[in-house]
Amino acid sequence: MVSTIAAVYGPNASGKTCFLDALKFVSNFVRVGLRERDASRSIPVEPFLLDSSSDGQPSEFLVEFIAGDGLRYVFSFGVTRREVVYEELVVYYSSQPTKLYVRSSNGGEQSIKFATALKGQKKQVWAITRSNALFLSAASVGGLDPLKDAYVELAYGIELYDAADYPGEFYNIKLMAKNNRSGIDELSELLRYADIGVLGIDVRRVAASEEDAEKTMMGVEVVERVKSSDDFELSDLKWIMGTDVYFLHRGSGENVWFSSSHESDGTVAALSFFSLALHALKSGSTILVDEMERSLHPILLKEYVRLFVDPRTNPNQAQLFFTSHDTALISDSSPDERVLQRDQVWLCDKAESGKTSLFPLTDYSPKDRENLGRNYMNGIYHALPNPRFHERFAELVSSSSNSKNE
Repeated sequence: MVSTIAAVYGPNASGKTCFLDALKFVSNFVRVGLRERDASRSIPVEPFLLDSSSDGQPSEFLVEFIAGDGLRYVFSFGVTRREVVYEELVVYYSSQPTKLYVRSSNGGEQSIKFATALKGQKKQVWAITRSNALFLSAASVGGLDPLKDAYVELAYGIELYDAADYPGEFYNIKLMAKNNRSGIDELSELLRYADIGVLGIDVRRVAASEEDAEKTMMGVEVVERVKSSDDFELSDLKWIMGTDVYFLHRGSGENVWFSSSHESDGTVAALSFFSLALHALKSGSTILVDEMERSLHPILLKEYVRLFVDPRTNPNQAQLFFTSHDTALISDSSPDERVLQRDQVWLCDKAESGKTSLFPLTDYSPKDRENLGRNYMNGIYHALPNPRFHERFAELVSSSSNSKNE
């Protein structure tokens, strides 16, 4: 069975965020590749800047996943800023792999080979596939049904969130109020059970002009955050710009509504993660959260992670990938009490060359009742910072004090 949790630990600037960004790029490139990319636009990939030999070399990606049809797929591709240099989709109808198609580029000449198992308008789809877009993206436009489940899983089954930008989830919460009012009631109930002093939420209209909405429409990041379907329209942006999320607090005499600008970061983070989790757990999708513990109490963080572990709350095998520095999640010696198990922890470390390595904690063969958090902080698994700035601070402060006394 595929694990529903993966937590990545490691020093600051060790490459944890880059790992999540790579998954986000795959999802975005699959989803918008043909629809929003003309032949002259470059592909937004960056070579490894600390190795000059990587400049001009393709960036390569591989994702293994189970799609909505229950089949296991392996999707891989390589791209430069100019073109897709190779692309391959493998499916497992049985224990043996079947290559549905293999695409390659030789001196700028693009070619593709199809498996006989791939039925449908494949040649017609290949004819509309540009050199800077994926064939899988073109298949969604061309109606190549055998590839639909793989496309949907990659394009819409992965969502990335930076915990520093938890308020960004308010866009989805506002759309929920517009399209599915019962979802707001569910979030209100969950907040009451979180014991953070909030009785409920509401989405209310505030003043906003059509010009503001059109300006927002120009922001690609905003559109990507709130666009969940191909029929996304300006009216959704107008609704988002013209509303705010309000929080109901218990007062000494009567209850009081707070606008989002008056709400604490912790409450905003709690609501945002409830919204993320509820959507993922219902749909069975994958969410990626960078620095998940930011603004969250450790007890709340533990309970959030447990939502993805418990089969009662996660019957659809939704997945949570997150980066963290919170070792409390791995510090209980008893496996029954520990939130994260040995095979759910990954470590990220950077070599002197600047290259990042991502490896599972199980590479160290920890014992079942080992205190993983304590051993990690003691350096047994490496992937720790090695700060040596304390004495230098003392020297700089002392030097400054001496200068003032002269």
